[in-house]
Amino acid sequence: RPALLALVVAIAGLCAIFWGTASQMVETWYVSATFNHGFMIVPICLWLVWDRREAIEKYIPKPDFRGLILIAICMSAWTVASAAGVQSGMQFAFIGMIQGAVFTVLGWRLFRAMLFPLGFLLFAVPFGDFLIPSLQDLTAVMVVEGLRLLSIPVYIDGVFLSIPTGNFEVAEACSGVRFLIATIALGALFANLSFRTPLRRSIIMFLAILVPLIANGIRAFGIVYIAHITDHTVAVGVDHLIYGWIFFAFVTIVLLAIGMTFRETDGDNA
Repeated sequence: RPALLALVVAIAGLCAIFWGTASQMVETWYVSATFNHGFMIVPICLWLVWDRREAIEKYIPKPDFRGLILIAICMSAWTVASAAGVQSGMQFAFIGMIQGAVFTVLGWRLFRAMLFPLGFLLFAVPFGDFLIPSLQDLTAVMVVEGLRLLSIPVYIDGVFLSIPTGNFEVAEACSGVRFLIATIALGALFANLSFRTPLRRSIIMFLAILVPLIANGIRAFGIVYIAHITDHTVAVGVDHLIYGWIFFAFVTIVLLAIGMTFRETDGDNA
C-alpha cells in the first residue's frame, strides 16, 4: 500500500506538472472521432494489471532509481518536442514518464510483470493522422479497381472519382484511419490475451492492419456502386449507416473470427 500510494502521488505530480499535455490528449479524445477509443485505454490498462494480480503479487515493491533515467530521457524528449511544437511527441514523452515512475517506485521486476499494460498505455496517444492522405489514395484505388472489375467507366484524379452517374470524393472521413487505429489497439489486446507465441501474435497484428484496410475499401466501393445503381437516392443513408459503429463492429467480428481459427490450446507450442 505505501508503494501504491507513492506511485499515485508520483503520477499525480507528473499530471500536474504536464497538465497542458495531459489535458490536450484528453481533449483530442473528446473532439476527434478518430481517437474516441482513447477513453477506453486507461481502464483497459488498469484491468490488465488487475488480471495479472496473481503474478504481480509474487514480487515485493522495491524502488529502482534506474527508472529516473527513463524519466529524464522522456523529459528531455518532451522539451525537444515542445520546442518543435510536436504535440504527439510531447504526449508520447508524457506516457514514458508515467512508465518511468512505475519503474522507479515499484522496481524492475514489477515493471516487467506489467510491461504489456504499460506498453498498451501508448495507444492513449492520439497518433496516426499522418496516415490519412495515404489511406485516402489507397481507398480510391480500391474503389476504382472494383468499378473497373464490373466494367463501370471511371476516371480518377487523386481522391476524386467520376463515373457516368456522378462524381465522388474519398474524403478524410472515408480514409478508414479511425477504424485502423482502433483495430490495431484491439488486435494488440487480443493477441496478448489469446496467444502466447510471437508468431501467432505477429499474425494477429498483421491482420489488425490488413482487415480494416480491405474492409474500408469494400465499404467505399459499396457506397459508390449503390449510388450508381440507384441514381444517388440511397448512397448517403448507406454511407452514414455502414461507416459508423456498425461497420466497426463488422470489422471487429471479422478480425476476431479469423484469429479464433488458429487460437492456441494448452498443447500448442507454436
